[in-house]
Amino acid sequence: MITFIKMTHAQKHDYVWVTGDDNSLTDTTRGGSTIDFNFTPPKVYYNYREQNMFVCNSSICDTAGNLMFYTNGCDIAGADDTILENGETINPGYVHQLKCDQENDGYAAGYQSTIILPVPDSNNLYYLFHKRTVIINNPFDIKIDKLFYSKVDMSKNNGKGKVVAKNIEIMDGNISYGEMTAVKHANGKDWWLVTPKDHSNTFYIFLFTKDGIVDTLEQTIGTAPPTNASGGIQMVFSPDGAKMFRTNPQKAIKVYDFNRSTGSFTAYDTIHVDYKNYPDPVTTWCAVSPNSRYLYITTSLYVFHSIFGRQTLVLHNKSWQSGTVFKIPSGLLSVHVNWGQTVKSILSRLILSIIMLLIVLMSRDFQAM
Repeated sequence: MITFIKMTHAQKHDYVWVTGDDNSLTDTTRGGSTIDFNFTPPKVYYNYREQNMFVCNSSICDTAGNLMFYTNGCDIAGADDTILENGETINPGYVHQLKCDQENDGYAAGYQSTIILPVPDSNNLYYLFHKRTVIINNPFDIKIDKLFYSKVDMSKNNGKGKVVAKNIEIMDGNISYGEMTAVKHANGKDWWLVTPKDHSNTFYIFLFTKDGIVDTLEQTIGTAPPTNASGGIQMVFSPDGAKMFRTNPQKAIKVYDFNRSTGSFTAYDTIHVDYKNYPDPVTTWCAVSPNSRYLYITTSLYVFHSIFGRQTLVLHNKSWQSGTVFKIPSGLLSVHVNWGQTVKSILSRLILSIIMLLIVLMSRDFQAM
């Protein structure tokens, strides 16, 4: 999954998406792909790169929409697909050796386990927040043991960039697998970085300013997700930052009111979803429309449309796999592109995004009462 946080309407930090696994010099129908939203319609093209993109993917552009750097959870690479100076080996440890060095498959720490944020009041500095995975035996389990940050200075190396700090520990201990998101502070500059404890309804809320992480809040609210849901949950903020949504596989969607001034959740509610007897209990995803009014919930068979309490089934396609849904720069909603999918399949999902936008437009008259 590609992780993006909407910055502002005027900036283009999310205009180039880097995706694709199973890179091969001999098979150009699958593997490394780039989706460029600087074009209308967006340009999708094959791009061989040594970095396979698994589930820990993030990329960021400058304010003009030019790709600066990206990560697959193993390394940090520049727009030319070469590793930035000091950008090798983030998330060090056994899982890095297994997934990155031996299998060359990209890091595995769950969807939403990496986020890149611009440092407030800086034109050149960026923080990559990333989670490290450990494997536990007797009994077997996969856990997140640390939350790190790595810092990139794009003024170095004639604008190519350099990693000036790497694998700096923010927190260790009981942290969720994936499930990391961010929203702008009410002051319009700083950020709130949010992630829950593992299998928990307790959240860590980090205040990120020009001085880095300057405060850590902890709040318990609502109910905990099922213990078997780790890795199958998505958390997203509405574009206006007023609400955060957390999927709850095969159960109601969790809804949290959020105060962007204090960094605290102020209310909790749920939205019921009829999953149509869908058999998979551990993968449910969501996204919110640009006007913060429509919620979209997806499994690998269905996409649901809800006007915050009123649900309609809008699409059904049995050929989908791992139906993560996310918002693209134009405001459309798109379905997650799996590792190893063909470039043709990526194009089909862009067409699907346009269909979903039309559904939003046609449903504007169906106001929630």
